[in-house]
Amino acid sequence: MAIDGTGSEGWLRQGTANPNKLPNGRWLSHVMNFFEEYDGGKWFEHGPSDGTWASDMPEIEDIHMQKLAEYRAESPSNKDEPIDIIGWSRGAYAAMRLARRLKEEGVRDLDGTWTKNIPVRFLGLYDPVDMTFYDAPTWSEGRFSQSVISSNVQTATAIIGKKEGVFGSEVDYDNGSAPWYNWTRMDIQWNRQTKTKVEKLGATHGAIGGCPGYSPFWSVPVGYDYPHDRRMSILADRSMRSSAESVGVPIRVLSSIEYGFSSSSPTPSRASTIRSLLGSFVLHSGIGLGGF
Repeated sequence: MAIDGTGSEGWLRQGTANPNKLPNGRWLSHVMNFFEEYDGGKWFEHGPSDGTWASDMPEIEDIHMQKLAEYRAESPSNKDEPIDIIGWSRGAYAAMRLARRLKEEGVRDLDGTWTKNIPVRFLGLYDPVDMTFYDAPTWSEGRFSQSVISSNVQTATAIIGKKEGVFGSEVDYDNGSAPWYNWTRMDIQWNRQTKTKVEKLGATHGAIGGCPGYSPFWSVPVGYDYPHDRRMSILADRSMRSSAESVGVPIRVLSSIEYGFSSSSPTPSRASTIRSLLGSFVLHSGIGLGGF
């Protein structure tokens, strides 16, 4: 079960202005590539639509729940198939909700009975965005509990962005970007039943999701280092795949060269973009600027 990030349907759609695939044919999405290379029964859903504030998360989860019920009904042996769930951004939060729903709600089998507490072998979270307010508007209403990995999950791995650099001059890859683009990351809480790994990397949200260098210029931290971000993107996915493979998930760990990211940043830096915008303004207004 795979759920990509907000707006992924537009980002990954063929024919858009976005280069949804790299020259080597790989998607600019770790979740989509993981899904396509997963050797087993599988379902993919795009993340929440732009402008919805993720209010369509339940619908996305419902689709996965229904497909799982149908798959279990195809053969008695399918009920014993391990379940693996991955997601990026708000899709990662939806993945956490989906795992919890498999525990608390379960699915209705062909004979009409409901099976609850369905185990999840692996839960992979690429930079999950904190959407706990969606389920619990206040702390007194249980917001903390929404940060806890559901106890039916056997193994969970979360890759989360963080600040990096010398104290006082860090590049803030976490919450220093424009607030409407780069939301607060989840403070993952684990339980005694789940083997959990939380790895924090100095990388942009897009890099952890599989598209380093493609964030809007205003959301990229000052001091952005594309080669570093590209390396972190590869490290994030290799770490996720390694964790998954170690518990039997049918996925292969790739070599760094197989990712195929550009050697130079595909997006101009914030400074060069501002210069370009100002240059255009000067050209059309006749105002002179010096030293910028």
